[in-house]
Amino acid sequence: MWFRPIILLESINSSLLILNCRSTTPQQWEDFSRYNKERAEAEMAASTRLREAIHHTLHKTENDLEAQRIASEYAFRRRIHEFERAKDELEWQKKNVSEYLCLTIHEEAKVKNTFPCTKFTIRLLLKVEV
Repeated sequence: MWFRPIILLESINSSLLILNCRSTTPQQWEDFSRYNKERAEAEMAASTRLREAIHHTLHKTENDLEAQRIASEYAFRRRIHEFERAKDELEWQKKNVSEYLCLTIHEEAKVKNTFPCTKFTIRLLLKVEV
């Protein structure tokens, strides 16, 4: 965009033109134009640096979020695996305890020669699911 110096032309009649006192010299015009050009170039450079900084920040944030996502997924998978192992262990212990109780009750019944019930009935009495 070109700077146009302020020159007001007033026409009293078509042959007479009067210049306003706010007119500029060619040197002033050139100096002001050079100043505006340098200021515009400085602003463009600052804008470029800011754009690069924003891009860098966005890229770093994206990488950080991706690393957090991977770490979270790993932690969830590990925790799920731990829960599954604990659940399997508890189910195994429950099965062993219920079998032990059934055998113990059955053995006591043999010793007493009473045979009150079958294993199935014992399990129902103990309210243990196998």
